[in-house]
Amino acid sequence: YFLPLGKDENWPRCPRCNEAARPAILMFDDLDWIYCAPQERRWDRWCHSLLKLCKRRSRNETAEIISLGSSTVSDDMSEGDWEDVSNDEEIERLPRGEYCDGTADVDLSKMCTEDGEVAQDSSPPQPLKVCILEIGCGYNVPTCRVISERLVLDLRRRGGLPSLIRINPLHPEPDDDDVDEFTISILGRGLASLKVIEAYYGEIQASNR
Repeated sequence: YFLPLGKDENWPRCPRCNEAARPAILMFDDLDWIYCAPQERRWDRWCHSLLKLCKRRSRNETAEIISLGSSTVSDDMSEGDWEDVSNDEEIERLPRGEYCDGTADVDLSKMCTEDGEVAQDSSPPQPLKVCILEIGCGYNVPTCRVISERLVLDLRRRGGLPSLIRINPLHPEPDDDDVDEFTISILGRGLASLKVIEAYYGEIQASNR
């Protein structure tokens, strides 16, 4: 919710007062904070969908997977501490190998028998790999650190392979010992660290060509 940036601007402006727009971060004694319920629901739905997809991948279910772009989520399992946002509407599903944009990376016809039924996949399960990139979250307000580590543990419990990349100039270490083996700690500032990551990633891409 801000005005488009001009050519010589690097900070968004408020469309009401034309002054610098404030970050959408809830601070202590913040009387100007505007709560956005739809945004909260989108986050909850995304987390539910991600955890469901993770569990299905670990079971090697081939018939269908849940679209992460689904606007509604229903589930018959508890998601721990995540808020329950389920309803009675039908879940949007996609055939395995099909993305949300309709493209596919798997020939679905090869997964069917002569009778047209879905064949059982004998290949080993392919765990869902999820990378969480956390930048500049310290101990003054550790909410983001807690959320990141909780999501890592939830994904691992459902058979996923999560990785938490924590970039922080003071405290890049994990807070929960159970998350230690899934955490990559980078002692540094955000922009500088991202530039180093980008450089290494470019080298990897070049070597794979």
